[in-house]
Amino acid sequence: AIRRGPLAPPEAGTEVFAIDTGTGASDKPKYISNFPVDMAIITSITASEDNYNGSRLAQERYLVTNSTAAESGSINFSLDYNDGWFGAGGTNRVSWMWKRAPGYFDAVCYTGNSSTNTLNNSLGVAPEMIFYKARNGTVSWRVHANITGSGYDRLVLDSSSSKIDTEVYGSGKELASQPSATELVLGSGSGTNNSSSFNYIAYLFASLDGVSKVGSYTGTGGTPQNIDCGFTSGARFVLIKKSSGTGDWWVFDTARGIVPGNDPALNLNTTDAEDNSYDMIDPYSAGFTVTDAGYDMNESGSTYIFYAIA
Repeated sequence: AIRRGPLAPPEAGTEVFAIDTGTGASDKPKYISNFPVDMAIITSITASEDNYNGSRLAQERYLVTNSTAAESGSINFSLDYNDGWFGAGGTNRVSWMWKRAPGYFDAVCYTGNSSTNTLNNSLGVAPEMIFYKARNGTVSWRVHANITGSGYDRLVLDSSSSKIDTEVYGSGKELASQPSATELVLGSGSGTNNSSSFNYIAYLFASLDGVSKVGSYTGTGGTPQNIDCGFTSGARFVLIKKSSGTGDWWVFDTARGIVPGNDPALNLNTTDAEDNSYDMIDPYSAGFTVTDAGYDMNESGSTYIFYAIA
């Protein structure tokens, strides 16, 4: 059986999330996490390249976050690796790695049925953000993000487009009911998360005090604003997407640098190499600071969703 993580919620982000730029090794894990890796995304820092996503549930198959492509191979998430995983080598890449844990993150593989479809999960709290992808289908990634508690905004991970709308629950919708701490009930809606033609994987993310935060903010224009995530030593990983309009899925991390001044930024919906032309976010002990009114980061009146890990 695949290990499903600790029985208790983690007390620190380093227990369940790691960033590594690669060892270049050929006989051992190339990306070191110090825990079994249940999900990872890897991409090039310096070159145009796809953003590869893999999971221990899928073993040697991978998906691409910037594409509608079906699952392909090969990528190695061997169960023998308790401290990292194989993948494309070289020191010009970065890997973000997650471990499943209560209150923080879970991954579920399932088969669509175009009807009411109940998925059990081990998250232990209602997920606030969910990524879905058909493993054997050429369809977009679906994202559900519940920021306000009033409903899940629907977005597309492989696109810069704004949110589609806010999900209304029902058997004919993408979500048949509000997700709970143990169940995710899908409906028969025309989205891309429950077609009987496909096998899927879903990634479930939640806010955990001192470890992770899913949230939103409204842009202030040229005035920097601190985003309080409840952390004590700042965010090591930040994902930001403008939901009220067009905007890329921007990723920042401390391995490449979250610093005062220009920040090395990547995004999940394109093959672009790292962009470090702008001061987009800054360090902040309780989370992070958004600074730039441009680049889809802090435009006056625009709404943004974010996911941060300490």
